[in-house]
Amino acid sequence: MAATTPSHGNASSHTDLDSDIINIRSQIKALSRRRSTLTSHLLSTHSKKALLQQHTAHSHHPTSAQPHLSPDAATPLLTAISDRSQRQAQHTQQCLYRLGAGATMFEVKDPDPHSLDDGRVFGVRIEAFTHNKFLPPYYLLLNRPIPSSSSLQVHRHTIPPCIPLPALINKYLPPPTSPPASSEQDQPQKSLPKQSLHLLVRALRQELASYHLRLAAISTVQHTLGIAEGTKSTSSQVKHGLMKLSFTDAEGKDIRLVWRDGKVGRARIGKDGRLLKCVVFGQHGRHMDVERKLLGRNGTVEHLTERLREVATMDKRKQSAHSHG
Repeated sequence: MAATTPSHGNASSHTDLDSDIINIRSQIKALSRRRSTLTSHLLSTHSKKALLQQHTAHSHHPTSAQPHLSPDAATPLLTAISDRSQRQAQHTQQCLYRLGAGATMFEVKDPDPHSLDDGRVFGVRIEAFTHNKFLPPYYLLLNRPIPSSSSLQVHRHTIPPCIPLPALINKYLPPPTSPPASSEQDQPQKSLPKQSLHLLVRALRQELASYHLRLAAISTVQHTLGIAEGTKSTSSQVKHGLMKLSFTDAEGKDIRLVWRDGKVGRARIGKDGRLLKCVVFGQHGRHMDVERKLLGRNGTVEHLTERLREVATMDKRKQSAHSHG
């Protein structure tokens, strides 16, 4: 019996020691992240950049202004700081390009020996940003079907099928037409459609941004109402009486709403995130008052939760008036 008492004490001490180690490791990680953040902020300031350039210029010619560092000790330190500063500058420039430009250009070479235009390919990288993070970029690769011409055609792309890329290509990047026959040269010719890669990229980025913003907005509403995919909610736990909210198409423009009392609605979302059309049916026919509530105010998807709350309040008033009547 006396031998069991130390064993329990040893187990308790081991448990306390493990918890202390876990806490120390978490503190080390937090302090490392804070040090990295503070270092990035310091290296991004103009005063520190000027001071670093000054020390770098005088690293090989030490003066009396640097008595605390010998040339042998200063050179590795300055080299490490300079490398960190350059990496921070490149990272900042990349973030600014991705956040401000949204679309960047680059050139690559097709390894296929039988490719058009000697394998020269012009690429466009389109960024998408949602939920406070960058999504994997989309790529549009183009080449010249006729090397002597400036016309472009789409070679490869990673655009999702829900984006109307063929329609945008026909509008902004039409294929070059063949020259007229000799019998048709005397007839008045129509002006050939001009290609505009700038307009194509702008329209394509607008479509991609609108698509991801619609998905993000509906996802936010689902989480707010507690009806997101993967969550189990009973009829008594749902907010504002809405049981289901989901997309019915791949483009993320049509949504379906199902209420607890049996109402079913369909709505169409525009490119700017507004509800363009809405139809709601129930057991007793169409609910035009609910449709007006959903389409009221600015009609954006971001404020759909507020309008659903107004619909729930209106339904409660109807039920109260019906019960008193």
